Amino acid sequence: MLKKSCIVLSSMMLSGLALSQGVQACSHFSWSTQDHGVYIARTFDWMESGHPVAVYQPAGSAFVHDDIDVSTRYGYFATVIFGDHVTSGVNTKKLSVDTLYLPGTETPDQQEGKHKLAISKLEEYFLGQFDSVSDALKGLNKLNVYVDVTPSLNTGADNHLTVHFALADGRGDNAVIEFTDGKVKVWHGQEYHVVTNNPVYDQQLADWKKLQAQYGDVSTWTEDVKVPGNISGSDRFLLNSYRMVQLKEPASYVNGHVKAMSAITLSPQDSAHHAVNGKSFSYPSEYAITYSLDNDDAYIRYQMNDALTQYHINIGQLEKNNKAVSLDMTDPELAGDVTDQFHS
Repeated sequence: MLKKSCIVLSSMMLSGLALSQGVQACSHFSWSTQDHGVYIARTFDWMESGHPVAVYQPAGSAFVHDDIDVSTRYGYFATVIFGDHVTSGVNTKKLSVDTLYLPGTETPDQQEGKHKLAISKLEEYFLGQFDSVSDALKGLNKLNVYVDVTPSLNTGADNHLTVHFALADGRGDNAVIEFTDGKVKVWHGQEYHVVTNNPVYDQQLADWKKLQAQYGDVSTWTEDVKVPGNISGSDRFLLNSYRMVQLKEPASYVNGHVKAMSAITLSPQDSAHHAVNGKSFSYPSEYAITYSLDNDDAYIRYQMNDALTQYHINIGQLEKNNKAVSLDMTDPELAGDVTDQFHS
């Protein structure tokens, strides 16, 4: 079980109406290279700090939620917001999972013979129990996932957590999981490598296909391609797709991080996301993270309030140490390799 941080959450005092109009504005992509493995890039966007913490959770840890009581099979590195919500991570078998906001999430009716599990704990369960995208999808078929109430995250809509999931692994396999219209919907294949928020994934894919049809072969694209550039989920999906498909083979593992970090779309500070009763709300990117699944490391760019930092984490070393440790990602003094600054 993840160690919880003691945090006073001002988000609990935010307007539920404001949040229900549009919450996280996160972006994700996975990038399979020829000689340097798979890279994952994502942002976490919120109207205030989520107090993110980076953690390592060793194999053999207890996972006890609803009617599931197991020990984790695999250790994993993850980022955690608001004390106990895993939002991004990768395990020792190179399975990566990202959780992103999706309004309108509606899970199926419960079925007999399946284990019950809250949607807020699904990523944590995937990371601890499964070794690949395909394995995780098989595990999903054995679950009754339901949308739970998460008062610490105060999402509006009665605090129900409405999210979808982006999975990737070291083989270059990808999957997107949505729970909409009372059904589990899965897109499985290497081509499903970009995820943002709403609209639903079928519509996002249709918009991307339309852009491709308009401008032809990606290899011929130039600055003349008119890509939407606002901060809505649909615009960010097209912009992330446009940037990601043009990435060329990195010269090194570090260069791969450079390219991935440069391509992921960050939402600016103070940019107007939506307005409620004449008041504008903004959901800037608090941090961006890139993972190399092949090199077992991550780079984080943190930018919120008075902190502007960029630093490196050697996930492979955390795996070797095999201890439950954490690091406050908001520390304004973080720089360079911070692996040794993780603590119990």
